[in-house]
Amino acid sequence: MSRRDKEIKIKMKKSAALLSEVDILFINKFYDTLINRLYYSCLHATRGLLLTQDLVSKTHSGVVTLLNQKFVMEGKFDVSHVHFIKT
Repeated sequence: MSRRDKEIKIKMKKSAALLSEVDILFINKFYDTLINRLYYSCLHATRGLLLTQDLVSKTHSGVVTLLNQKFVMEGKFDVSHVHFIKT
């Protein structure tokens, strides 16, 4: 497995781990934390997606910019499917 593939796997595992907390947070009405976990789960998954194209950003805004440049503007994703990460 290449280094890039390992990094992608790490990002996706982190995303899945954060997402796995959502049910417990919802049941216990920790809505602010739930939203935080959803956001960071999406952020890590997006970083993994960007790594498939050898793209890396150290900032949240950079992740959004790269996502828009390489996936939305190139027609791979509809803008309505990535709006959640812009907010």
